Amino acid sequence: MGCSLGADLAIRHGQVKGMIMLAPAYALPDNRIRILGLLRHVMPWFNPLRMKRLRKLASERLLDFDPTIDLDDPAVQAKLPEMTRVPTGAIDEMRKTLDMGRKLWPQLDVPVLIIQGGDDIAVNPADTQELFDQLPNSDKELLFLEAASHELMRPFDPNHKTVWPAVYDFIRSHAGQFANR
Repeated sequence: MGCSLGADLAIRHGQVKGMIMLAPAYALPDNRIRILGLLRHVMPWFNPLRMKRLRKLASERLLDFDPTIDLDDPAVQAKLPEMTRVPTGAIDEMRKTLDMGRKLWPQLDVPVLIIQGGDDIAVNPADTQELFDQLPNSDKELLFLEAASHELMRPFDPNHKTVWPAVYDFIRSHAGQFANR
């Protein structure tokens, strides 16, 4: 979602001279999410633990906040439904933001580095290729990390050692170009 918002800023305001996108969402991970726009008025919360496909993502998000949480602890298990619930209105806003992004990608004419994990359960890597193909600028790069998940900046993830240098190299190689715009 952040990449869609960043693209909006870059297009509206010429001060954004380049973008680094980490696991940019192009499409919804599950089309059933579209019905939440209607359900948000009668179902205020969605629990991702109820969908097998999202359990790993929800658990990883908890560990982002506190890596010491023992997800196998019965007391933690009892609180997981409450700890992982998401407002359905927020999920619908995500849908709207992704729809907006798909309209913006063909207009985003700044240098771009996209880093995408092959083991990403939130963003389909094939969708990332589609997003990349939509970008009009020839100064673009797609770095695909086969074993990486969605959270590419996690310090405890082994791919972290690849992500940071790639980000640094992109900024360093474009710094002069950015200063002249």
